[in-house]
Parts: sequence; structure tokens; C-alpha cells
Amino acid sequence: MNLIAAIFQSFGTVISVYSTLCLIRIFLTWIPQLNFSKVGQVFGMICDPYLNLFSKIRFLRIGMLDFSPILAFAILQALSTVFFKIAQSGKISLSFVLSMLTVLLWNMFSSILIFIFIFLVIRLIVLLSKKGASQFWYQVDTFSFKITYPFAKIFSKNRGLTVTVATILALFETALLYTAGKFAIYYLLKLISLIPF
Repeated sequence: MNLIAAIFQSFGTVISVYSTLCLIRIFLTWIPQLNFSKVGQVFGMICDPYLNLFSKIRFLRIGMLDFSPILAFAILQALSTVFFKIAQSGKISLSFVLSMLTVLLWNMFSSILIFIFIFLVIRLIVLLSKKGASQFWYQVDTFSFKITYPFAKIFSKNRGLTVTVATILALFETALLYTAGKFAIYYLLKLISLIPF
């Protein structure tokens, strides 16, 4: 392994470790007892300066839901992948840069879609258990309806939709977007790989 490859390999490893620390920090914020413990404070000192850069982006926050950690984590994952690929191949080309940017954008978008899908599954379970009435779930419904109702109008023909039906439609729409995106990215990457330089 030459010096350049070793340097990029080291960068990739450092970023990969840091992204793991950020992921742990994100999970710690969900548990107040751990978040305010000594361990939580140490993780906060290490990760919060980076994570806070994304928390200022308004469109990533909808009511009580904050999607900024997903974007922050996806960028770290994409950067580590780029550094590892450069270390492995030992070269940088236009097709490589374009494919890495495409993968980065897809990783961010798909991470948000996966999070939304998991959240909607949890919401559907709560709805079916008849325990879904709270301010938190109201915020979730407000968010999901922004996604659901334009799509649901196609199927409902101006009939009223229950929250449960709207949530099921949102799940379907999210899964459809994710699947279509995977196919689109696959073919886009094939086209980019044809660039000769």
C-alpha cells in the first residue's frame, strides 16, 4: 500500500469511527438519563459540534421531529466510503467523483425514507393498538399527512380518509419511492460508469 492509499485509508477509518460515535450520541439523546450522564456529556463534547451544524437547517425539522441527525450521519458514511474507495483504487476520475456524489445524495435521501418508513410502521402499530392520542402523535400525523394526502386523493376520490388509512397509504408511498429510487440510482450509476475519464 503506497503512502497516498494509506493516508486515505486512515481518513476513512477515522471518519467511520467518528460516525459510529455520532450514532451512539444520537441514540443517547433519546434516553434522558443517559443523555445527561457523564458518558452522554463526553459523547456530546465529541459529537455535538458536528451534529449542531445540521440542526440549524430548518426544513429538516418538522414539529417535534428532527431529521438532521440522519443527514449528518449519511454524510459521514458517504465520506468514509469515498476515502476507502480512493485508497482501494488509488485514483480519482470524473466518473468516480460523479458516482460518489450520486451515492452520497441517494444515501441521504434513502436514509430519510427508511426513517420515515420505520416511523410510520410504529405509528400504524400505535394506531391499531388504540393508544395513539397524544401531542407527539399529533405532530407525527401532521408531518405524515403532508406526504400522504396529495397521494391519497388519487385513491380516495374526495372521500374522507381515516388516520389509519392515510398512514397505510404513506407507508405504500414511501416504499414505492424507495424502490423507484434504487432502480433509478442503479441505472444512473451504470451511465456514469461509461464516462471514459
